[in-house]
Amino acid sequence: MNRIKALIKKPGKRFYVFLVCLLIATFFWVLNALTKEYSLTISVPVEYAGVPDEKVIVNAPPKAVSFRVRGEGFNLLGVSKKDEFEPVTVDLRNYTTFGDDEVERKVVDAGSIRNLVNDELGDYLDIDQLSADSIQVLIEERMAKKVPVELDLNVTVNEQYTLQSDPFSTPDSVVAKGPKSEVRELTKVFTKRLQLDDLETTVNEDLPVVSNSAKMNFEPASVKVTVPVEQLTQGSTKVKIETINLPDSLTLSTYPRVVTVNFKTGLSHFDSIDEKQFKAQVDYSSVLKNQPPKLYVNVTSKNDHVKVISYSPENVEYIIRSR
Repeated sequence: MNRIKALIKKPGKRFYVFLVCLLIATFFWVLNALTKEYSLTISVPVEYAGVPDEKVIVNAPPKAVSFRVRGEGFNLLGVSKKDEFEPVTVDLRNYTTFGDDEVERKVVDAGSIRNLVNDELGDYLDIDQLSADSIQVLIEERMAKKVPVELDLNVTVNEQYTLQSDPFSTPDSVVAKGPKSEVRELTKVFTKRLQLDDLETTVNEDLPVVSNSAKMNFEPASVKVTVPVEQLTQGSTKVKIETINLPDSLTLSTYPRVVTVNFKTGLSHFDSIDEKQFKAQVDYSSVLKNQPPKLYVNVTSKNDHVKVISYSPENVEYIIRSR
């Protein structure tokens, strides 16, 4: 060791002879190591071809196959340095079809997989321990069907505003395309969920149509969703009181005969609001129970865009007569 240190401190002819010998020894050691057989696990992408346009793969065959390769170190060195491999293409037209008229089944056996991989890697490596003994591919007819779009919305508006109409989409339906077994069961599709809070203006937004199936697609893939918002206004109208649950042998008169209803609605609906938008009712059944001196008037709106604020009177006198 001391002699080596001395050579390094004062390099001379003997040092360079030593260095050359060391390099030669290292070279032969590496050369010997690379001629030995080693094994390595690699993964190669798989692509599937040969499916007609009118058909679609409905299962999820592997997108890659893993296996161990054996070979001399020289050959494995080039393989191990690859970040990724070119995909091997499985042409499904080359394989026998099994199954029924609805679902075709193609089976790619281990030998075929091995041959495809050999074409990619070359014959100088031995392949064993494939991750899949076979690959099964299921194929169905492709189907197209027009289905309505349902909006997945959660909307609140500012207390001084209201929805002018129900939210809607343009278009209101899409064409679903995918495996026949899935499309024929489809009755509607949904948009991506949209949360809108405290709105004061109309909102227009493009939303994608969503599906639980990766094999399904839509035309168009998105729709324009409109949430129409307008300012509220208030008004009042007189509504005639009706009696419910009254026997045909009796008549019931109320005093007064009408109630004044105060309401609020959107500006665009205001001019069309009249007494026909409301129901004012007294119930004869309450007379049979306790014979009250006055009857309670129940007022409701028939229009989803009109809200009752208050009404007067809330209780009315009444007279019952026989016919």
